[in-house]
Amino acid sequence: MRFHWLGSSGFSYGRIRILKTFVEEDLDMKFELRKCRRTFGQRALDEGQAIHDVSLVMGHASVATTQGEYADKDLHVASRDMQKYWDEKEASE
Repeated sequence: MRFHWLGSSGFSYGRIRILKTFVEEDLDMKFELRKCRRTFGQRALDEGQAIHDVSLVMGHASVATTQGEYADKDLHVASRDMQKYWDEKEASE
């Protein structure tokens, strides 16, 4: 989904707050942006997005910030990734 109305500057803090207000009014509920941000970062990494890409999109100064705050893979995801690695390695031999 693209939000063209946000403009070329992307998701600035002010624009995110506006979007948050629209969503809260539409759902008739309140939520915390920090929790949404953490969920976004964690899910992107869990679904296999490159950490450099996630770091850039989230506006972190370095990948170390992303690693420290969002790179908590759960056991299921880590096991899946390891299995995929070994399957690909075996297939290439």
